[in-house]
Amino acid sequence: MFTKAKSQSKAAVKASFTVVAEIAKSAQPFNEGEFVKKCMVKVCDIVCPDKKQAFLNVSLSRNTVAECTCELATNLHKQLMKKGKDCIAYSLAVDESSNTSDTAQLSIFIREVDSSLCVTEELLVLKSMHGTTTGK
Repeated sequence: MFTKAKSQSKAAVKASFTVVAEIAKSAQPFNEGEFVKKCMVKVCDIVCPDKKQAFLNVSLSRNTVAECTCELATNLHKQLMKKGKDCIAYSLAVDESSNTSDTAQLSIFIREVDSSLCVTEELLVLKSMHGTTTGK
């Protein structure tokens, strides 16, 4: 009985993280999770009504989406730092552009080569540049 509840709980958490990752990748607002959950439950009512509780157990509140996004970002940062320690060479690429509100954004990408000559490229940081960006 407890094993079933534990596996259902794990599945709900995994589902939450999966949806949150998609929300983050598509740069949607955190409250989008609540809309997605409503849609999932409505589809479940039609397709598999006996599984409705499993869908209701998936937490996609604004706070949950924000916390999961932070956890995913922390995990990715740790992976990037670990991979960076194992690299034998790297290069940085810097790009500046303006967002929709005319705030300059600085993007820094890192390209790394590890000991097996595997090349990876990742966004290292995206920083908003407030104030003057003319170099004066």
